[in-house]
Amino acid sequence: MEVYGNKGYVFCLDNDKMLLMENDRRSSDTLRAAPNDTSYSDPFVYFKDVIRGNIKPAPFDLSSADNNFIVVQILEAAKKSASTGKTVFLDR
Repeated sequence: MEVYGNKGYVFCLDNDKMLLMENDRRSSDTLRAAPNDTSYSDPFVYFKDVIRGNIKPAPFDLSSADNNFIVVQILEAAKKSASTGKTVFLDR
């Protein structure tokens, strides 16, 4: 993944290593992200626990159905806008 901002950008090389460019200066070292809770590093284990009711995602967690529904709406609107050349507004 690459993340761009007004003053620099970050290149995510893999699960935890990143290169940082800030104000046109690249960091000399590879940065490491803090470790995540590894209990759900496997998406299938997470999915199983959601289905079995062992965990309940917050309404707009990144992997929640609510959030993913919005993402699908945005992607569909982007495709329609690209094909028609017009602005597409989302229903609220």
